[in-house]
Amino acid sequence: MLQCTAITNLPPDEALPALLAMDDGPDDAEDLLEDKPYVLCELGEHDETAEHASRLWTAETEPPASLWFLWATSAGGHRVHHRLVLLALCPYRIHHLRENYRQWCGLYED
Repeated sequence: MLQCTAITNLPPDEALPALLAMDDGPDDAEDLLEDKPYVLCELGEHDETAEHASRLWTAETEPPASLWFLWATSAGGHRVHHRLVLLALCPYRIHHLRENYRQWCGLYED
């Protein structure tokens, strides 16, 4: 499966309050956003009916929850709407047998 290549700017005036409001959010939220003026969709290739998605932060809670920036684009590639949403991580874990550790899937559930 190919990676989606959609990219968009991240509005810091919306992302900062969302990061600060998270339980177990980043201690350095402002620095985190300075390093992310743009975000890349982390999903596999998808059609225009699915929103693009980029994970901003994952809290070390049980189960882990992540703040995601979701956006939709027009046929011309311009962002038409966006939202910040807290989503539970996919419950599946990858078990690396040789190194004997487990890793969360990394995407949101569903």
